[in-house]
Amino acid sequence: MKKLFFIWGIITLALSLNSCVLDPESNAGKMIGDWETVHITESDMWWYYNEDGTQGNTYTYNDSYDIIPGSEDWSILRITPLAISAIEIGDEESQELLNIPFPYSIKGDQFTSLLITGDYTNTVTVSFKDDDTMIFYMNDSGYMEDNSGYEEYESWITYRRVK
Repeated sequence: MKKLFFIWGIITLALSLNSCVLDPESNAGKMIGDWETVHITESDMWWYYNEDGTQGNTYTYNDSYDIIPGSEDWSILRITPLAISAIEIGDEESQELLNIPFPYSIKGDQFTSLLITGDYTNTVTVSFKDDDTMIFYMNDSGYMEDNSGYEEYESWITYRRVK
């Protein structure tokens, strides 16, 4: 009986993991491989509440820059049909995440994984310039955890396929 449950579990797992690859609306098939971070464009707007409860000053930050290999924002991601993992990373504080396979889900162009996450969301929108250039777009907006203010953050991270 245990063998039957084990075999059924393997079949169910295989079908559920392959379902995103078979989805004609999904980018999963294009995403398989190793990807290096090459460019980031980001926009951030935030404000805090004043002591009287009114909205305080609004602050903004915008930047767009190429990524230098080995820098803090640099990484190489490996995406397989089953998981996504960081196989190289420039951020020393995140070294403990290296080579840990994180499961993911993808529906259409919406990619979700604990490895790719923000403060308010763990979903990114995936698009392709061409077969070797992938872009993760994240809108990570919401009220701060302690309800002291609001933040609206957007980023576009460009990856190039590692050959």
